[in-house]
Amino acid sequence: SKDPNQASNKQSPVFCTQRLQVRQWRASDEPSLLDVYGDREVVRWVDDGEPLSAEEAARWMTVTRANYARYGYGMYAIEDLTGARVLGFGGLVLPNEQVDAEVKYAFLPEVWRQGLATEFVRGLVRHGRDVHRLTRIIATVAQPNLPSQNVLRKCGFRYSHTRDEEDGGATVVLVWEP
Repeated sequence: SKDPNQASNKQSPVFCTQRLQVRQWRASDEPSLLDVYGDREVVRWVDDGEPLSAEEAARWMTVTRANYARYGYGMYAIEDLTGARVLGFGGLVLPNEQVDAEVKYAFLPEVWRQGLATEFVRGLVRHGRDVHRLTRIIATVAQPNLPSQNVLRKCGFRYSHTRDEEDGGATVVLVWEP
């Protein structure tokens, strides 16, 4: 049977995997968004490495709704199959009007090292290919973030190039093409 919260929101999953259901964000996700992106360990490789503030979370919710309307995709909540618990967030984004959709994801540290990121990214790539007819998807990863690079490689992404960042760091760009 369906989760009652899901039924009341009249929202079915965007896609499911063996252990996950992935759905669009709803207003009630803001505390979960802060649980994930407010964790210093999670955001170590995200943007400036600073935890998300409540104001930034609210702004991100608005941007994500606009992306659904404009592109048909964006960031999603990643739940266990029952829909009882948000485990992370991820999706396809187009930052700064870039041409290629880009994979983003983050999970609660307590569910790391269980293969959920790989499972999610494989499902996301299939969804992007089959539903949105994407023929090229990129991912950007901080050069020292080898676990994330390994996840992406397992999902068919290949190294493209490394770009130097203004802060002195380096970002690895990976590409998926069928």
